[in-house]
Amino acid sequence: MKKVLFITFLLIAVCLQAKSFKVLEFTELPADFYAQSNPAHDRNMEYCAAIKLEGNYPSDMKFQEKIFARKTKDNSTYFFISAENNIITLTAPNFTTYTLDIENRLGTSLKKGSVYALRLQTLKSTKYNVKIKSEPSSAKIILDDEISVKSGQNIQILPGMHTISAEHKDYQNQTNTYNINENNQIINIILQPDFGWLDYKVIPSDASLKINGIALRSQDKIKMPSGNYKAVVTHPNFTRKTENFKIESGKTFSHIFSPQDSETPESTDLSQTIRDIRFTIIEAKYEGNEILVVTEVTDIKADRKLKLLGKDSKIYDDKGNEYLFENHKIANKKPRYRYNININLIKDVTVKHTLRLEPKVSEVINEIPKIIFSCETNDEKFEVIFRNLPVME
Repeated sequence: MKKVLFITFLLIAVCLQAKSFKVLEFTELPADFYAQSNPAHDRNMEYCAAIKLEGNYPSDMKFQEKIFARKTKDNSTYFFISAENNIITLTAPNFTTYTLDIENRLGTSLKKGSVYALRLQTLKSTKYNVKIKSEPSSAKIILDDEISVKSGQNIQILPGMHTISAEHKDYQNQTNTYNINENNQIINIILQPDFGWLDYKVIPSDASLKINGIALRSQDKIKMPSGNYKAVVTHPNFTRKTENFKIESGKTFSHIFSPQDSETPESTDLSQTIRDIRFTIIEAKYEGNEILVVTEVTDIKADRKLKLLGKDSKIYDDKGNEYLFENHKIANKKPRYRYNININLIKDVTVKHTLRLEPKVSEVINEIPKIIFSCETNDEKFEVIFRNLPVME
């Protein structure tokens, strides 16, 4: 029994004790005639950089990088590696792997054909007791890309730099390097949420709401992954409405989803505002045989792209004849396919829309009974309707 306890204690002591490398010096040697007169080449037939080992290091130490030649002269050992390497990795049994960042240490990369002195010291290292805690606690924690750790678990880690990753399906993954330099060290990892909340209502309550094609039946606050979404609201007594919205990480998007009124708003006035875009008819008059209708258009909310649908926009004379928006323009924009005009509206900047039509009747038209502007913004169509528009001769 005592023998078993002794062996167990010995194993624990071995696990908690290990050796590590310490670099005392890494510098370029201006003159090392042996290495310079006995060069080696890498696979590209370029001159290698020579690493001259000095100091206290184990005989079975190895480089993880490709060694193209190993030469010994007067108790000095030279390792020839490609000058393209930007790190040197040292390994040995019972030693902690050591990685040397060349550019960080030298301030420059290795030079072809140059010789560098690498003076080492070996140290005994005692593992430290470390506790890693994550928020949320259900996150998956990985130490040095291979050891799985539970949040709040005490583990034994050798001193030095270690990589710790934390992952969770609802949070942004995080990977950082930590310096383990004391016993009973606590590392706290706080993941940032990769989700937000949608707090919504549907009016009327019996309307149907689909978000990205999925029907939502409750009207509670729900958690959703961050990103862009498309909402469609339908009701048998109303016009279908489509809206785009965005869920941001850690934030709540509050919104009321409603279908459009089944009747498009109309007005007998000469100015009205739909979708925060103001339409004001300035004049309707004869110019020769044509009637000219001038309308001012102003976006009072934001910079936005407006499409005026010429084929769907209509104007009627007092005999019931229908005309399309064939001869029209907004500012300096003229119609293209299907008489449509695309224009970028600037907030609070007014542009003029002019429409010309040649009446199909010989009598003078004193009034335009109805004019319909068919428009589209953000993939949503809407109409602006004016009635009983007087025409000046």
